[in-house]
Amino acid sequence: MVWALRELRVASTAVSFELGLLCRRMKTLRGLGDLDRALQTEVDTWEAKLVGSLMRSGSVAESQAEINAALFEVDAVLAPNTRTYAACSRIAVFGCLIAVAWLFMVGEGLSTVVLDVFAIGAAGVFTTVAAGKEARRLVRLRRVELDEWAGELMRARWPDSDCQP
Repeated sequence: MVWALRELRVASTAVSFELGLLCRRMKTLRGLGDLDRALQTEVDTWEAKLVGSLMRSGSVAESQAEINAALFEVDAVLAPNTRTYAACSRIAVFGCLIAVAWLFMVGEGLSTVVLDVFAIGAAGVFTTVAAGKEARRLVRLRRVELDEWAGELMRARWPDSDCQP
């Protein structure tokens, strides 16, 4: 269960800024240089590094390569690990069953302790499933935002070109 929550946290913190806000802000700026200056206080973020490398790029193809490389790195972090959630659910179920078997072996029988163990196991499974669904939702949302932001960056860097990342 803890591992599933960790995966959810990774999916939710893969980007440093709210990309939807950055896209809207890009439309009010005079160019990529303004965004580059605005991100100077956050130089360690991948977004600031990407904007800086786009400012130094000399061609549309070079800019597209920079954006694709950055998106590939972020996508590797965002990749929802569905096997993690399935494994966490199985661990919660089998851990519960092992605990119940142990309780029967020590003579507890069908007591409230057994019901407590089942409740803990069920809570672990429900938490894991909920974390998995939320992580998948966040990943889908982040990928859409990333694509929109990449398009805005390319339009800001190369306004006379009809390029798309």
